[in-house]
Amino acid sequence: VPSASTTQLYNILFKKILRNLEMVHLGRQFFDPKESIKIPQHKIEVWPGFFTSIYSTVKGATLCADIAHKVLRTDTVLN
Repeated sequence: VPSASTTQLYNILFKKILRNLEMVHLGRQFFDPKESIKIPQHKIEVWPGFFTSIYSTVKGATLCADIAHKVLRTDTVLN
């Protein structure tokens, strides 16, 4: 069973790797604005991304990776 400090180290390393890949950290998730899908008729963008966490179990370290999407409006209050 990995120690708490080892699990914390894995989580820190994953965050650094995702930042090096130029992903944007919003909340607890990371998104890739370069792969955004623009939908101009609805004035929105969809950013693909994911959430990762590493935690320890009886069998060892477990990586949880879930897909996430962020919907962003492209219009402003002035529009």
